[in-house]
Amino acid sequence: MTVRGPFGFRINPPVFWISVIIVIAFVIATLLTHDYVDEIFVAVRSYIAEKMGWYYIILVNLFVLFCIYLVFGPFKNVRIGGKGARTEFTYWQWFAMLFNAGIGLALMFYSLTETISHFAAPPPIEGLSDHPAQLAFGLTFLHWGI
Repeated sequence: MTVRGPFGFRINPPVFWISVIIVIAFVIATLLTHDYVDEIFVAVRSYIAEKMGWYYIILVNLFVLFCIYLVFGPFKNVRIGGKGARTEFTYWQWFAMLFNAGIGLALMFYSLTETISHFAAPPPIEGLSDHPAQLAFGLTFLHWGI
């Protein structure tokens, strides 16, 4: 059973509202017990990094191999949408859109973060270590410039 939800989207009410309640409960619990939740998140992240890092690396490599299998294996000619479905964009257009989305995301988030991190902990470059702001912007322009 689907109905029109907020903004005109079709939703399944039990799934939608249960999910909304769970998300809001987690957000409220996190805001009310920030220090306790922070300790839990740090402990979980540390455990995953120390004990499960190898598993994560293997899983990512298996996923990449699975994607390569899908591209070159027996499923390479399967059309999503049926036999008569045609693509709206060429491969080059898709590549350009994905490339630009990735670069745009990196520029929006990491370019500023990189400048701040180089300013906070400047690498030991002789002659520029005395001017951390100049060094930080110089390295950022080197990495993100043309």
